[in-house]
Amino acid sequence: MLSPLWMQQELKLFSLRAADTGMDIFFVRLDESDLPNDLDDRLVIGMSGNWTQGLRSLTLALEGVRFRQRMDREVPWKAPAGSNSVEAYYRAVAPTLRDAGWQDGFAWKDVVIGPSDGHAVQLTLSDMHDLIRDCRVTLRQWGGASFPCEETAATDVSRTSAGVTLVDRSPWPVAHSSSFNFWQLTANAMFMQRTDVSEDHVGRNRDVKTLAIDLALKDLCVPLIFAHRIAVRLHQARHFIVMFNWTGLSDRRIVSLHRELGEDFPETESDVFIRQVVIRKETDLHPVAQDVVRGFLRIISPDWGSGEWVADDIRLLLSGTFPR
Repeated sequence: MLSPLWMQQELKLFSLRAADTGMDIFFVRLDESDLPNDLDDRLVIGMSGNWTQGLRSLTLALEGVRFRQRMDREVPWKAPAGSNSVEAYYRAVAPTLRDAGWQDGFAWKDVVIGPSDGHAVQLTLSDMHDLIRDCRVTLRQWGGASFPCEETAATDVSRTSAGVTLVDRSPWPVAHSSSFNFWQLTANAMFMQRTDVSEDHVGRNRDVKTLAIDLALKDLCVPLIFAHRIAVRLHQARHFIVMFNWTGLSDRRIVSLHRELGEDFPETESDVFIRQVVIRKETDLHPVAQDVVRGFLRIISPDWGSGEWVADDIRLLLSGTFPR
């Protein structure tokens, strides 16, 4: 067992070295020694119990350092002249997510939001911080992450004049594997978020894939609220485009968090859901959300989802409340 005093002395030496070289420092914990208070804000990787989990944590920490170093060297993204700026931004960013820790083979939910003219808005780092803070959507009765998710001790965050990027790969308390959450806001007011399908990380039977209809409706409506708040705030842009690109959806059993669906409930048929809508500051979100949700429900069944409860859930979500 190492004494806290010895660790404090080592910490001071390494902190001085970090200040001189710009290195990131995290500590590998090999036993159950008490940690000094100086380590409260440091990443400490436990290796005293499960070595497999410890090595996984060490790998994620190294990936986070490499990703932050790469993002710190990024230059501001600019839309190619005459292009659909949102699609061009998405094509540029999506392939880089492997560098952020995205693992191939998982289903994803991507949402991209941006002005139709990628050159219409120029934000400072302070502007970007304020925009995320003021437009973030937190639902009542939900209890889960906000949109976009907030910074925590487990997240990797990069802030440069090019944009703000956050990556969270931490496991949930009830999950059997690490989840993935990435979002980025650029100086051009381009925003992208990728999350995996959270249902793939919980549940005892991993061979049966599910899709919670309640979570799907939330993940369709909340980005619309966020985009509308941005459109109201950034009046320089004529309108904003919201693009959904979800994949890995086929052959999933539909479940619900708060209602009985019955044994004969259909499974998803299509593997991909892609949709684009336009949001302006004067847009009424209800018909837009209903149209997006109807398009999504068609991947389950062409004639399913016209029930009254769907409209009720949309109305609740747009009012800022998660249905219960």
